[in-house]
Amino acid sequence: MGLSPALLVHAKAVGPAHTFFVVYGSVTHLVELDKVQVHERDFPLLAAKEINGAIKKALRRPLVVVGACIGTDAHTVGIDAILNIKGFAGEKGLEYYSEIRVVNLGAQVLVPELVERARAEQADAVLVSQVVTQRDAHIANTTQMSAAFRGLPRRAGPAARRGRPPLRGGDRPGARRRPHLRQGHHARGGGLIPRPRPVHLEGAPMSTTPGTSHDPAARPAAVGMGVTHARYVPYSHAHYAGNLVDGAYSLALFGDVATELCIRTDGDEGLFASYSDVQFLAPVRAGDCLEVSAVLARVGSRSREMDFEVRVVARGTPEAGVSAAEVLDPPVVATRARGTVVVPPAG
Repeated sequence: MGLSPALLVHAKAVGPAHTFFVVYGSVTHLVELDKVQVHERDFPLLAAKEINGAIKKALRRPLVVVGACIGTDAHTVGIDAILNIKGFAGEKGLEYYSEIRVVNLGAQVLVPELVERARAEQADAVLVSQVVTQRDAHIANTTQMSAAFRGLPRRAGPAARRGRPPLRGGDRPGARRRPHLRQGHHARGGGLIPRPRPVHLEGAPMSTTPGTSHDPAARPAAVGMGVTHARYVPYSHAHYAGNLVDGAYSLALFGDVATELCIRTDGDEGLFASYSDVQFLAPVRAGDCLEVSAVLARVGSRSREMDFEVRVVARGTPEAGVSAAEVLDPPVVATRARGTVVVPPAG
């Protein structure tokens, strides 16, 4: 690769014939700038006045953001750069915006404490700063955080604000980052953002740029928003031996959660257009208690791409008695899918 001297700082097997390396060094060759491909942002960067106006118009209340360094992480430079009014590199932090209420919990915050505080503050978004470590502590921490927030119930009704907020995780501004973090680690549609800056988060899908809602009570569509239904599978739906339920049953449930999510974001039931992927991972049986979720993965002008999941949280145990059953801990993921729903144009 033309590195000289080359310093190997990390190596890890990623399959039977491949190894992931982190190598530092200097190069003598030049970069052909005209061949560099730059991926542009898919959202506009708004001025402070525009951000405050968008929040005020869309939510009619302050946007609540909770931030912290979780686990054993005591490095607050990243989260302070995003949240504090002084900001970073000349860009003001979220405290600068009159329509954003910031709750900075500081360093070494346990995940249960973060979840409880976010719930108490009725947070619209949770921002987490993690120093990227060679021992992958940041992956363990964000995975734990994702699982903890996934366990929060999705509350219904206009007065019940935000059961599960969208999550964003990032390494500190200006820090070196490991290339594989580009893909992020799933945290309710958030993932790890390399070197985030305040203006990027304010203009990103976390913000309150108004959507195409026909219902003034609907929330603007944003990546990470989700809906969860609870469902008991009646024995009348058993279709195969062993009380197995056919796969179409899960797809029908996905249609229901997609409908509610569209109502909440766009004031319209929407129309299911297609599935790009469906995976049947485990059986669904009559007598199961299910959680069915839909989470916005991408927001277009009219399209809403969603990730779906069916989880079996409880199951009958007839061998222990005719009506015996047990809670499954952890739940069994039975079906996953990605699909696209379309909604009417604005106006």
